[in-house]
Amino acid sequence: MIELERLRVRADRRGRLEELYRTGPRRPRVEEVYRITFRRSAIRGGHFHRRKHEFVLILRGTLECTLYRPRGDVLERVRLGPRSGLLHVPPGVGHQFRNIGSAPAQALVLATVRYDVARPDKVPARPFVSGRIGRLSNPQRGGLRKG
Repeated sequence: MIELERLRVRADRRGRLEELYRTGPRRPRVEEVYRITFRRSAIRGGHFHRRKHEFVLILRGTLECTLYRPRGDVLERVRLGPRSGLLHVPPGVGHQFRNIGSAPAQALVLATVRYDVARPDKVPARPFVSGRIGRLSNPQRGGLRKG
């Protein structure tokens, strides 16, 4: 299920601690963490994974994220920034990110499957982006669930 989860924050006079990720019953073990930089107007992604869960946290800038079925049917289009929380993209959900800000953007990605150059778990797929796109809010139909 696609989820956008708020980060747990603990603040005191010294500053803030934000809990980014904790493995648990509903959370698979993370195998790889990487940072992605997006130049102005850059588009990255345009694929889905068969086995890999990805958890995306925007560090800097503003990205438009399009989430879609492998055939290209758009499920959700959301604007993400540093205060958006952690986006969970499960296997089988296409994802594409576009920098819509005026400066470079950065994202931190936590992946449950290590990248294998010889056998990448990445299937190219582009969303159908024509006309007006409706937003789904029903998680049972594949829409974004905010937690």
